Amino acid sequence: MKVDRAPNTIGYLAADMLEKFAAIPSLLCDPYFEAGNTIYIASVAILAGWRHRGFAIALQKECLRGALARGLTRATAHIESGALSRMRLEGRVLGQFRELV
Repeated sequence: MKVDRAPNTIGYLAADMLEKFAAIPSLLCDPYFEAGNTIYIASVAILAGWRHRGFAIALQKECLRGALARGLTRATAHIESGALSRMRLEGRVLGQFRELV
């Protein structure tokens, strides 16, 4: 995504097939683990001065479009509580973690 008057990189999204993240124990509980149809969004980050402008959502939507084009039908991620509703997205929470703070 190119943004006028932006530095070279204002953010990134890292994602891959769910099975590539087998070292994360909580992902093994996903009922579709090993189905080969799920992309896992591991990280999304936007520079502080560029946040709250829709760039993270745009990155995620582009990632999902690419996943669909490759035949993947599911997406999963670890997200902050309430993030789905703030982004106006639908989803199902598979489990929750205690806050570590």
